[in-house]
Amino acid sequence: MGVSFPIFSIIGILVLLALSGLIPLGIFLIIRSIRRRRSRNVKVSKAWCILTVLCIVVVAVSWIFNIGWYRVILTWSLLPVVHAILFAVLGFIAARRVSYSKKLKALMIFCASTYLSAYLLLPDGGDYGGMYFFFGLVRNNALATVMMYVAFACFVANIVFMILTCVEMRRCKRKLDWDEGEPLS
Repeated sequence: MGVSFPIFSIIGILVLLALSGLIPLGIFLIIRSIRRRRSRNVKVSKAWCILTVLCIVVVAVSWIFNIGWYRVILTWSLLPVVHAILFAVLGFIAARRVSYSKKLKALMIFCASTYLSAYLLLPDGGDYGGMYFFFGLVRNNALATVMMYVAFACFVANIVFMILTCVEMRRCKRKLDWDEGEPLS
């Protein structure tokens, strides 16, 4: 007989290696960001940084407890990892400017809520049984199908809010540069 190829073991090891490299990188970037903020005397909203980290942790826990074929395929494509990195970078950069713009604050709230909703409501399923979502607590195929569309809409809305947040941060930066007498770039 032949030797079976443990593809899922290899996938799991690759994901763990990627995460083991990303976690120290994330910690390094957070510490570097905090040090830079202290040296620049910029008003920092620590609550926004904590909210960003908390959102990513909740999504990661949801991802682990709802693991199924959809999430395995998405993890293989590294879409959630790249999305989490973009969300974290955007959240930490926006935390410096959120006190200057109410529109930016609203966009960050919408961005965080759609980020959470997109991953918490994403259903999944295995080889047997029905589909499930929300940490595996809700098991209903009809409702899971509806939630799949809602999760996709939240994902698209999150991308739109992230783009709008980048535009608003750029506008805030230009306004701050103008107020300080520095030339606009």
